[in-house]
Amino acid sequence: MPTEMIIGQERQAIWKRTIIGSGSIFIALLLLVASARVSIFRYRAISEDISRKTELIKVEGETVGRRIEQLEAIRTARATGSDFHDMLSALFAVTPKGITYSQIELTENRLIKFTGQAESLSQPFLLPESLEKEPVFEQVMLRDAGQTKKAGGTVTEFRIDCKLKCSKDR
Repeated sequence: MPTEMIIGQERQAIWKRTIIGSGSIFIALLLLVASARVSIFRYRAISEDISRKTELIKVEGETVGRRIEQLEAIRTARATGSDFHDMLSALFAVTPKGITYSQIELTENRLIKFTGQAESLSQPFLLPESLEKEPVFEQVMLRDAGQTKKAGGTVTEFRIDCKLKCSKDR
């Protein structure tokens, strides 16, 4: 065969291989882009599914948290529910005749503040000792006691602070 024909055939073969190689590279790039898009689509779907499940778990967790708080409040109320009744019963039992209470305040930290009146000045000084003997009260302290003049005579007023013991501590 003539040399020119051989060179022409080789050129054609090189062009064919170049075209086939370029086409293969182009197809490979298209497949790579397509697979990347499919993967992105799948991962987005998975991510959205996880986000939905996470949000559902969060809502359920908040609901469970509220229920736990409610149960804790109920448990606390059951444990301390009789405290107020016990306090009033003890107060009724130890309060002598001639003493009245005008205000009873129970604070969040279980501190009780009594304000009242007595027929004589000695009664408010004896009351803390009686209150201290009751298992419901602790740290009983007479804050002040004094007589004030009113239209019909004198009135003894007093203030007593003490702490309410928890029913579980008694």
